[in-house]
Formats: sequence, C-alpha cells, structure tokens
Amino acid sequence: MPVKSRFKIFPVILTTFCFCFGPFNPDDPAPEDPSTDSDTRPSITKGIVAHWNFNENENVLIKDISDYKNNGSASNCIWDSTGVDDSGTLVFNGTNSFVAVGHDSSLDFDKADFTISAWIKPDTSLKHSNNGRYDIISKGESGKGFTISLYRNKVCGFVGSMTAITDADTNTMIFDTLWHNIMLIRNKSTITMYFDNKQVHSYNYSATVSTSSDLYLGKNISRSTHYSGLLDQLKIMNYAWSSSERISEINRFKTVQK
Repeated sequence: MPVKSRFKIFPVILTTFCFCFGPFNPDDPAPEDPSTDSDTRPSITKGIVAHWNFNENENVLIKDISDYKNNGSASNCIWDSTGVDDSGTLVFNGTNSFVAVGHDSSLDFDKADFTISAWIKPDTSLKHSNNGRYDIISKGESGKGFTISLYRNKVCGFVGSMTAITDADTNTMIFDTLWHNIMLIRNKSTITMYFDNKQVHSYNYSATVSTSSDLYLGKNISRSTHYSGLLDQLKIMNYAWSSSERISEINRFKTVQK
C-alpha cells in the first residue's frame, strides 16, 4: 500500500475511536465496574436509614423505601387511603395491631445523633385516658433504646433510661382529628420532642441508647401499650435534623393536612 494512503486512513480510525468512546482525559478516573460490588447492602452513611410511607395498600409486608430495606410485618392492621399525602396509611386498632420491624445495625445509634419523624392522627377515644400510655414507635425495653408515646394526653419521647416526662406541653391539640407531625431528635446530648415543629419538651441525655431489641410500630416490645389511630410517613435519620429540615418536612404535607 502506498505511504500516502496509510496517512489518509489513520485520521479516520482516530475519529471513529473518539466518536465511540469519547476523547481521552487523563484527569478522569476510570469508571467503576458494578460487577465487582458483591454486597448490595449499602454501608451506613449520614442520611435516612428507614422510611415507611405505608403506600402498599395490601398484604402484611411494610416496605422500607430507604436503601437499608428495614422492612416490617404488619399484624391486625388495616390499610386506609386517607394518608397525610392523600395516599396510603396504616390504621392501628389499639388492641392487637402492630408492625414488627426487627433489629438492624442501621437503627442502633449508641451515643450518636438521630431524628425520628412521623405523621399521626390518633383515635379520639384515647383523649380521656389520662393514665394511659400508647406507644407509636419503640425500640428497646425499659432503660434502653427509644420510644415515642402518647402518655397522659401528651406526646412524649423517651430515650435510654428516661422513663418519666414531667414538663411536656399539654396544650397541644392531639385529638382534633387532623394530621400532626411528631419529631424526636437527639442533637449531641440534647433530646427534644416536637409537635408540629413546636418544642414540647427537652432534656439532656448523653449516655448510650444502644439496644439489639426489635423495633415495633404501634406497641412496645414488653408492654401491651398499643396505639390506636393512623400512622404515616415515618422516617428515621442517623443525624439531627436542622431547623430548616424540620420546616421542610412540615411544609411538605401542610397543604394536604385534613
């Protein structure tokens, strides 16, 4: 082949290579090969570790739509389509309804920060139970873990060995048949309970909340303190939400509260 012809062919080959694979950039790292990742479960990083939106509308499997797949199993619950987001929600009967989630390291916070946020519409029949306690979400037996409860007509967040709340705001309208947001946040050593982004109580707790006990929705592992009412959009984060993040969650469903 004449030399002149070979020089004509080389630019064509180079142009074809760049068109198919793009120009070479020495600063770009090599693409990751997904086939080398044998573990599909993500490592625990800062962010959401559980999110149950209760939009299944059937069956007993309660899907955690976060990457951690902390799925639960519902017992004696009823599906309803009047959730805070105009979609599915779960109804607890106050007698034998609950969701068993189990234990996972992503839900064990030790001494670290965390946030628990949920939307509730409690049954009005609970209003006159002045001495009653109804657990909405609970992980751990007495003295360990965390629990959010309706206790003597107050919204209370119990963490670790804290078993009594004396300064909770009792003026919140918990039983007005509307959707309300509740948040339990640990920020360093400060535990704060919010009701519709209003602080209802706060206390210091710097010890561990570590427990290998299962997580339950609608009851406690060792007490027959079943919640009665609706539960929706339950989220757990392994860090403390900022003020702007709390407001964002409230505004996310504010226009559809009913």
